[in-house]
Amino acid sequence: MYKFKDKVDPEFEPPVLIRFENGILKPNQEHAFTCRLYEGINKEKILAIATEHMVYYGRIEEDDLYENLLLLHKKNSKKVSMFITNTCTLRPFMPKKRRTDECDNGEEVSKENSLYELNKQFGSKRAKVAIKQREQMTLNIENAKDQLQEAVANIEVNDDELIASNKENFEFRPPINRKASQIKDVYILENLISTDVLNSLTEVSKNILDNEVNKPETCAFITERIADLKQLRPDDALIKCKIFLYTDCLIHCLKCSIKDLIKRDFKACPYSEIVNEDVLSKYTSKVNNKRARSRSMRDKTIWYIVVLCILACNYKLDLESLGKEIRMSVKALQEVARYLGLTSVGKSNCALKLPIPSGAPSFKGKRSR
Repeated sequence: MYKFKDKVDPEFEPPVLIRFENGILKPNQEHAFTCRLYEGINKEKILAIATEHMVYYGRIEEDDLYENLLLLHKKNSKKVSMFITNTCTLRPFMPKKRRTDECDNGEEVSKENSLYELNKQFGSKRAKVAIKQREQMTLNIENAKDQLQEAVANIEVNDDELIASNKENFEFRPPINRKASQIKDVYILENLISTDVLNSLTEVSKNILDNEVNKPETCAFITERIADLKQLRPDDALIKCKIFLYTDCLIHCLKCSIKDLIKRDFKACPYSEIVNEDVLSKYTSKVNNKRARSRSMRDKTIWYIVVLCILACNYKLDLESLGKEIRMSVKALQEVARYLGLTSVGKSNCALKLPIPSGAPSFKGKRSR
């Protein structure tokens, strides 16, 4: 149960899209509610909505990885407005009442009731306000049962929503040759990163492999794998290092918050302007002339990270290590791997093996509410 710390002034809060856990709102009942916004002890935002007989509450959901956008069309106009919104799922407030048999004896319950009445009649202003709020949030069980039964009776299930979509987004998926006779021909590097973009990373890659002092900072996952490249032939080490550096830029772009992403001076790649422009143009979108990251672009970024890592890691990838870096579970990355034609190896690895399955399963991914 959430503990309310203070009421929040909603003047500067973004709009909130709400849904009820146990039903839907009846027509023309949107003005029959009293709404309040509170701040919890742990700084979370709590939304409370009260009717005549019921109080609903829920935590406002926020996520740094993406933003929910609300598009409003003005009547008699061709203009639309777009707002950043949050979401909230409301559930009935069920206060916990102390049972007589849970107390040491009946006198303890009687004492609690006496203190309650005394504070109600002669308590301080703060105590009276707290008691008044407690009375307003007291739940009538019988009314709750009737409302729940009525809500369940009015629930309509749309069969179309229960059927998983089988449409594949071929536009954003890395190009794959499922009929390839050799593993190196399944995913061709030039189809993933242009030669000019890859060549722009040659100098910085040589500096890294030559143990230069001024090395660029990379994430832990990429740093560990670049360190293993010194065992390879110079030519192989150089091309794999360039792939890892480009992948590091994708990981940085994926992990950054939307607030940082929309800044004009945001850099996906600090050591190559060509790579920076390539990443921002291919893996972000534009909304009202501002940089954004849609769900499709987020999925595309993850797909390319996995495929590029497969190419640079000799066609075998540790999903657990990658998942820790990009904040995804092994199970979610296994779904991505199957979608990309990869084969699971053990509990947390995947590999590129022949033959490639003739058809890819649909990708559900993580949907924003």
